[in-house]
Amino acid sequence: MLRGSSGFYCYAIFVHPRECPALNISVARLAFKLNEDRFRYMAISDDIQRYMPSAADRDPPRGVPLDYKEAVLLVDPVEPEFRGEVDDKYQYSQDNKDNTVHGWIGGCGVGFWVITPSNEFKNGGPLKRELTSHTGPTSLSVSMLMLHASVVVVYSVLLVVTTIQCNKQMSAGRCF
Repeated sequence: MLRGSSGFYCYAIFVHPRECPALNISVARLAFKLNEDRFRYMAISDDIQRYMPSAADRDPPRGVPLDYKEAVLLVDPVEPEFRGEVDDKYQYSQDNKDNTVHGWIGGCGVGFWVITPSNEFKNGGPLKRELTSHTGPTSLSVSMLMLHASVVVVYSVLLVVTTIQCNKQMSAGRCF
């Protein structure tokens, strides 16, 4: 990101020329894999926010896969507070109507936020659930698109990285 910028705007423009064969795109995703050493606290909503286990905690022998691969029982996580929990990215999904801002809070006042200013590009209505952020740390913007034949669709999301000055903490090595 450019110095002095507080965010960046991501978008995809899907164009399918009439002379090309038929095409069907059902899902479009913007996925962001963040630095695990820096981002450990996830915020999905006012009610859903917490420190998260690491991605390594999901792998054997620290984690045991359950009935489907996304669900893992944490049996020996690095942080003992997560022992016995089930980690599953679907726990953090939200209805489209509520999925406006989600992301991660990192050390020294740095945050990464996915902001969805409108749901006009999403299918499924206000009660359709979509993935948000989950262990990784990962942040997603997911759109179920119904694109057929010759169409032009713009899919967009705003990403904001917040920063608060904390030079004293950084120089002392105490960043979160």
